[in-house]
Amino acid sequence: MISLAWKKRATPLYWKILTHKEAINLTEQKAVIRPVIRLLKGQKITLNSR
Repeated sequence: MISLAWKKRATPLYWKILTHKEAINLTEQKAVIRPVIRLLKGQKITLNSR
């Protein structure tokens, strides 16, 4: 899931339901990140993981 964090709230922008319980690999991570990068083209983007 990719969320927009603002102050103490986060709003989901994009997510993908997985068919497995293992951690996602780099290819799957890119598949989630790419649409959001296109959506926010021209905006400042900061990535944080929690």
